[in-house]
Amino acid sequence: MIIIGAGGHARVIARLLESTPDVEVVGVADMVENNHGEMIGKYPIVTTLDHLPEWFEKGVVHAALAVGDNNNRADMFYKLKDIGFHILTLIHPAALVDADVQLGEGVVICAGAILCTQVKVGDNVLINTGAIIDHECVVASHAHIGPGSRLAGRVSIGERTFVGIGATVKEKIIIGARSVIGAGSVVVRPIPDDVIAYGVPAVVQR
Repeated sequence: MIIIGAGGHARVIARLLESTPDVEVVGVADMVENNHGEMIGKYPIVTTLDHLPEWFEKGVVHAALAVGDNNNRADMFYKLKDIGFHILTLIHPAALVDADVQLGEGVVICAGAILCTQVKVGDNVLINTGAIIDHECVVASHAHIGPGSRLAGRVSIGERTFVGIGATVKEKIIIGARSVIGAGSVVVRPIPDDVIAYGVPAVVQR
């Protein structure tokens, strides 16, 4: 398999893969040529995104997405799928995921995260370090639940939405698609699509 992306999140993915059995990492694909040979954890940058079809033809058919930004990660997910790659779902061994949780393709669950019973997670979702997602929550594709965030039961998070570090969402709250919830916010009312909301309690700012 190959790691896609060479930024800060790639280093998290590289460490996660070191504890993932039965995975052989050939290296990292970066956006630019001049970083070839730089190490991301144990793995060298070996190619650019433009050359991924050639690697696929050589038999590297699995990929791990290491891109933090939701829109960029979603765009890359679909480009990789068009080439034919299978996007790996990765769960850190220090995460707790209930047996009946439903996970889409390419989900990344980082160290210390907790996903409780009957949670549903779409494709290409990033659940960051120490995030808690309680019972019956739904997290749509390409969303990012930030480090230390807490979703109470039956919360719904829309596609490509970002919940910032340490944010708390009250039970049964619906947060729309492509929105941003600021760090440390407390969400007690529904949040619509395509807005930035923050504060205690969180309100739409723009």
